[in-house]
Amino acid sequence: MTTLAASSAIRTSQVPRDRANQPRGRVGRSVAESRDVLGDLGRKVLRLVAENNLAAVNRLLDDPGCRGKVTKAFYHSIMHACQKQAAGSKVALWFADRMEKHGLKPNIVTFNCMIGSCMKELNIDQARPLWERMLESGLEPNRITYNIMISSCSKGHDPAAAEKWLYRMMENGIKPCTVSYTAVIDAFAKVGDAASAESWFAQMEEAGEAPDAVVFNSVINACAKSGHLDRAERWVQRMMNSGIRPDDKTYNCLMHACGRNQNPEQAGLWYDQMASRGFRPDAITFSTIINSCSKAGKVDLACYWLKEMVTHGFEPNVMCYNCVLHACSVRGNTDVAMHFWTVLTSKGLSPNTVAYNCMIGTLLQACQPWVALEWLERMLKAGKEPDSVTLSMLKDKTSKDRLKEPGPNLSSSLRKLLQSGDFEQVQVCIKHMQRLKLIPSGELIQDIISECLSFSSGGTDSSCTSSTVSDVGDSQSHLASEKSELSCDPGSAQKLMQTVLPNMTVTLTPNVVVLSF
Repeated sequence: MTTLAASSAIRTSQVPRDRANQPRGRVGRSVAESRDVLGDLGRKVLRLVAENNLAAVNRLLDDPGCRGKVTKAFYHSIMHACQKQAAGSKVALWFADRMEKHGLKPNIVTFNCMIGSCMKELNIDQARPLWERMLESGLEPNRITYNIMISSCSKGHDPAAAEKWLYRMMENGIKPCTVSYTAVIDAFAKVGDAASAESWFAQMEEAGEAPDAVVFNSVINACAKSGHLDRAERWVQRMMNSGIRPDDKTYNCLMHACGRNQNPEQAGLWYDQMASRGFRPDAITFSTIINSCSKAGKVDLACYWLKEMVTHGFEPNVMCYNCVLHACSVRGNTDVAMHFWTVLTSKGLSPNTVAYNCMIGTLLQACQPWVALEWLERMLKAGKEPDSVTLSMLKDKTSKDRLKEPGPNLSSSLRKLLQSGDFEQVQVCIKHMQRLKLIPSGELIQDIISECLSFSSGGTDSSCTSSTVSDVGDSQSHLASEKSELSCDPGSAQKLMQTVLPNMTVTLTPNVVVLSF
């Protein structure tokens, strides 16, 4: 991913040191312009933009009756509104180009709108030439320009880049404002770097900028993400000592910290305090507490808070159900896991890889490894690719040892797949067993061979009468099936077995089947 760092590729020319009169807001003039200038014409334009009908916009703005209204401020208001509507940087740049073609020279507000639209998409490659063009036009970046860059780095979870842009801002004589410091603090909060967030908070106070609730919440969030509950609570106290009342975001951060510490009971206490102070919990509040219960393996509490979420009018999403399933996986509670899996799917929600991992983990914890492997098959059939968590669970020594034992559930499942002719899914299952270095048992291989022979013979009995299996280390196994005569086409049976048992050498004679892998 392209870094958002203030690299040498974006040149910052030397500017006068006296910038005391620079605008200090997040977006500067464009907010006021959007309120006063848009009018009916602007609203019509934005409706056409939402319909992706720029040709109609052209015709509308070229109408003689509109020409007096289409000023530079009008273009700036439209470009800024396009950012809010997520119309995309291409639309904002289209308006800037049209403005210039109609004889209106771009100013610093124009470039702030263009750069802002690009950086909202974290597109530094598109913003870079605009920055260069701005400088070549004799325009200097102002506080708003730098705040756009710093905030974008924060949204991109790139605190190092945000920090560099703030330093460049100061080097070029522009005094950072509360917005500048907040964005840098928030960048470090997003990655859980509490020490750096606290350091920039101190620098902000030294610079004479008064912290507000947003800044305090960012520092509290940094402590929460790093799992420092006591530290987060001290910042809440400091916040109140500064005369700033904690808000709903403050409490959500504290509950998140409780989750990191696997302390759902404390999260519940913070919830009670939040409610007693008149704040209405939102979906994030309940998701945070349920996640706290999940990490602690508190199944009953997770179920309680899920019900509370519904009672308060919020519909749980897949993530909420995943948290309950994860709590079940910690305890091996298969009954509750199966119940909520049914609830999840009955609501039309699509289980993701995390949900399948939780089910597999629950069954492994409940000492049902072969049923877990069946869920791996279900996962593959649903088109969900196993990830590193899936594989690490199945590679766990205890699970691995259990999976080496003959499993009637898996054998039955494979037999059903074979009998239905679904050899592709059998192959996928065997491949994953090989990936996990799990050698199919002799009994399981015998089942597969029998079904392959039966399928090739058109359903007549071609099952193995006896078998012997010898293991050489973990890499080779030979199975000899003694039978006086095979009532099937040897070539078809051999090809089918080679398909079902990938990476194995199949040797088939009238009375012996030998596999090596």
